[in-house]
Amino acid sequence: MIYGFVKQSGGHVLVYSELDIGTTVKLFLPRVQGDRAGREEVMTTDQQFKTGTETILVLEDDPDVRELTVLQLKSLGYRVLQAHDGSSALDVISKEDNIDLLLSDVVLPGGLRGPEVAIKARESKPNLNVLFMSGYTQNALESHTELGDSALLLNKPFRKKDLAEKIREAIEG
Repeated sequence: MIYGFVKQSGGHVLVYSELDIGTTVKLFLPRVQGDRAGREEVMTTDQQFKTGTETILVLEDDPDVRELTVLQLKSLGYRVLQAHDGSSALDVISKEDNIDLLLSDVVLPGGLRGPEVAIKARESKPNLNVLFMSGYTQNALESHTELGDSALLLNKPFRKKDLAEKIREAIEG
């Protein structure tokens, strides 16, 4: 996730490791140009988010990431359900009639990864929209999962604006 964040920010990472001595990780991020007033202006205009009232099931194993995502979605007007692993997500899906979107991490503990949960969920809810989120890049995912080119992916870490836009894209098709 850190590598993905640094690359999205236009930076790079150096890792140096030596046996019995330790590992050094250096993060290089671009310098912010301009004055503080310009940054505040950007923050103000970014507050225009796409919202909705649909029901979203958040499937995320990291409790902190799940909690933050749920809070952001609720602040955007969505009804939010949550699950911490694939089997609990499938439990929620079997009990809930009205789920408009599965927002799922790709890599999960417990034997079921996000793409496998999506496939099983669509057996009972064939019109279920799915949006994956991951700290890995799209290229890395294509070689290791069933996502392929057509799957929607939200890269972690994400801003609320990015979350809002990807949710609308996934729901509206």
